[in-house]
Amino acid sequence: MKRLILTLLAVALVLSLAVGCSPDAQTSGTAQTTATTKASSTKATTTASEPVEVVPMRYYMPGGPTTEADAVNVEINKRLTEDGVGIEFLPQYYPWDEWVNKINIALSTGEEFELLHIMEDYITTSSYTSRGGLTPLDDLITEHTPSLWSRFDDVLWQCATVAGKVMTVPAN
Repeated sequence: MKRLILTLLAVALVLSLAVGCSPDAQTSGTAQTTATTKASSTKATTTASEPVEVVPMRYYMPGGPTTEADAVNVEINKRLTEDGVGIEFLPQYYPWDEWVNKINIALSTGEEFELLHIMEDYITTSSYTSRGGLTPLDDLITEHTPSLWSRFDDVLWQCATVAGKVMTVPAN
């Protein structure tokens, strides 16, 4: 009788794992994402006759949204549309207890995202860089936002550099 009960429990456990790993079960309310790695660098151009291609800007960050986050995100996307930027801001929050595992899985499976919130005192930029999770930004900054170089002191840019390449935008 004990063997029968143990066998039934084992079968129930395996079935519950199989159901939990199905693609339909993976889209939870916590975060819904699309897949691939590193930042996309699709350029949106605007002319009077040409529509703007809108690309996602998925921003992975720890914690949870503020009570005003939805309203703020609507306004951010409205302004991006008005300015013809061609970006849809999609913040994706992950609870602190899931943060490290979520980012490790995203990096190891090649999940696509454009922005990653990095806290140097928690996990360093060089750690993400060594795992191939970040794209060097030097050329992108020079091409798209050259004024960004003058917004931060050289010391902060040095802190954002790994192996001679700027890997993050500094914050102080």
